[in-house]
Amino acid sequence: MKHNSAAIARLYHFGVAAAHVRHEATGVTESPSPEEVRRLADDVLSGVFAGDLAVALERAGAFCRVVAMGEAFESEGHEERLPVRVRETAVRIEQLVHTGEELERSARLWREDRLD
Repeated sequence: MKHNSAAIARLYHFGVAAAHVRHEATGVTESPSPEEVRRLADDVLSGVFAGDLAVALERAGAFCRVVAMGEAFESEGHEERLPVRVRETAVRIEQLVHTGEELERSARLWREDRLD
C-alpha cells in the first residue's frame, strides 16, 4: 500500500464499481487518493489506530477484497499479455482475497477472545 499507493487507489476505485460495494463496508467514505492510502498504511503500521480492533480487521478485509476485485476488473480484456503476467495477476488477486479472509477470520477470533 505504501509503495504503490497510486495503483491501490486506482484498483479500489475499479473494485468498488465492479463489486457494487458501499464504501462504508471498507471504512472509506469515497475512493481514496494515493496520499490517503499511504496515510492509512502509516497509521495502521505505526500502531496509531485506536478503536475496535474487530471492526478495523473487518474493514481491512473488505478493503483487500475490493482491491482484488479491482485487479480482476482491470485485468479483463488483457488476454494478449504474456502468460507470466496473467499468472502474476492471478496470484496477486488470490493473495489479496486470502489476506481479506484472514483479516475477517481474525476479527471473529478477536470477538471470541481467541486471537493469539
